[in-house]
Amino acid sequence: MSWAMCGVAHSRGFPGVVLPQFTNPDTDDLYLDPPNLTLFVSIVNAGVMVGSLVTGQLLAPLGGRVVIIIGLPLGVIAWIGLVFSYQLWVLMLCRLLMGFTFALVKPSTVMYIVEVADERIRGRLVGVLCIAREIGFSSSYFMGSLKLTWRQLSLLYGCFLIPPIIALFFIPDSPRWLVARGRVTEACKSLKFFRGCHYDVEVELEGIVSQASAASNSKSSFWQQLKFLARPPTLQTFILLCTLSVIFAFQGIVTITPYLMIILDTPGTPLDPADSAVMCSLLKLSGTMVHIFLIDFIGRKPIFVVFLSYISVCNIVYGFSYTQLQEDSGAAVSWLPLISIGVLHFFSGIIVPVIDLVQGELLPTACRAVSLPLLMLSHSLAVFISLKTFLQMVDTLGMDGVFRLFTLVSLAMAVLTIVAVPETRCLSLEAISNGSNSQARPNTTVSVVTADSHDQRLSKNIVSNQGDNSSSTNVHSHSTHLI
Repeated sequence: MSWAMCGVAHSRGFPGVVLPQFTNPDTDDLYLDPPNLTLFVSIVNAGVMVGSLVTGQLLAPLGGRVVIIIGLPLGVIAWIGLVFSYQLWVLMLCRLLMGFTFALVKPSTVMYIVEVADERIRGRLVGVLCIAREIGFSSSYFMGSLKLTWRQLSLLYGCFLIPPIIALFFIPDSPRWLVARGRVTEACKSLKFFRGCHYDVEVELEGIVSQASAASNSKSSFWQQLKFLARPPTLQTFILLCTLSVIFAFQGIVTITPYLMIILDTPGTPLDPADSAVMCSLLKLSGTMVHIFLIDFIGRKPIFVVFLSYISVCNIVYGFSYTQLQEDSGAAVSWLPLISIGVLHFFSGIIVPVIDLVQGELLPTACRAVSLPLLMLSHSLAVFISLKTFLQMVDTLGMDGVFRLFTLVSLAMAVLTIVAVPETRCLSLEAISNGSNSQARPNTTVSVVTADSHDQRLSKNIVSNQGDNSSSTNVHSHSTHLI
């Protein structure tokens, strides 16, 4: 899954190393004028928005593993298409397809890992996915040292996606998705695959089946999952996550990265902006690694609140130093912009994975496949707006004014997290769902005795939930005996 995430993230960092080749007026290859150049960079976001709409309809019936298997070959086609692109429209179409692939793979990998991971290490495993994504984003800075043409680099990235395509055929589907489809026997085998042959999967499977039966009318299709999402408690959680996702796009982290060269190009800067960008990229990757050591021991909420506060301080320091450098480019002050932005990248590497993790944990299994792509759609739209308006905001407010605005947004996110976001550390997905979704019926249990009887018992329980619940006494007594 990490390999797949890294592979599709290459499309975001690809322009960083190939733009000089496209803008060289003496080139014998394709040349991009400024309007086409900005389209080449930004059209990936359009592909992400279109792909998010499709992903929501595919995840529910097919599951995360199959959607990734569909998405990765499309990525290979896009990269190979770039190799043979000799017309502008083919070039743009391939970039659009890369964004579409990213939208298919990114939420699918997060959902898959969230659903198969044990709650004690779930946060760390999602952190590993984010490390892979950061490596994919920043790879352009390092691939540029190979002196490859953009066609050779495209071929290399296309070949990089082939191994995970093959590997995905050797792992099972998520046990929670299998239970939601009524395939409980396969879910038991899947749990044994992930937990090991010496792990007793019966108790965990009991909780998964119980949760699935409680939402039995809302698990099958895209539209049924939307109905479940429309239930007031679930919708309230979704609106909270959507609000955090949209606000985060205007918080500064996602805006700073594409304009890093401009932001670091301050009077008296001690390092070349290109070298500074590499350093910031490495610091963000380091922060993501630190996240792995913190997330399952400190918790999601404290990390998000504390490091958002630290990022606010970094924004204030950059705004102050920028103002001072406009008046006097002193040697001491000239280091502050680089230090503040570098530390900001380190802290952002710690908190960015928390967003993906909390989204996967707080959304119930019965609507997670629909909700995650919708959240990515809203976030991509907000990112597009923030990137498009950044230079206009700088002209209106000044660079220091923009960073003061980033500070206010960061503090607002921290306050919203303190007030509204629950802590999910070391809780199973079923416990989290029962705590945040009052529509679920946690007292409804399904006895699990042998693997061969799982499917029959799930069917009986669903029937009893839809009928007069006359067998609830027998189910309860059997559950008590099992405990």
